[in-house]
Amino acid sequence: KILQNFYNTPKYLFLNGLVSAIVVLGITYSIPKLGAGDFFVLLLTGQILMALIVSHLGILESPQETITLQKLFGASLVILGSYLAVS
Repeated sequence: KILQNFYNTPKYLFLNGLVSAIVVLGITYSIPKLGAGDFFVLLLTGQILMALIVSHLGILESPQETITLQKLFGASLVILGSYLAVS
């Protein structure tokens, strides 16, 4: 049963460990160069933009939702607010 679940798992899910290691290495390299505040604003910005793109395209079996002006406005407010909070 366990091996059956292993073989039925989509192959892209096994990249999770590698991607996580790359993220940790990137964080340890970037924070001393950028500073913690600027780094986390960039991290939040990247996550929000990728979430909009993934949901718009329906990537990774997520429900497909179009990007609207309301979503872009909300995302820009969150990004601007986080930037203003650290500056």
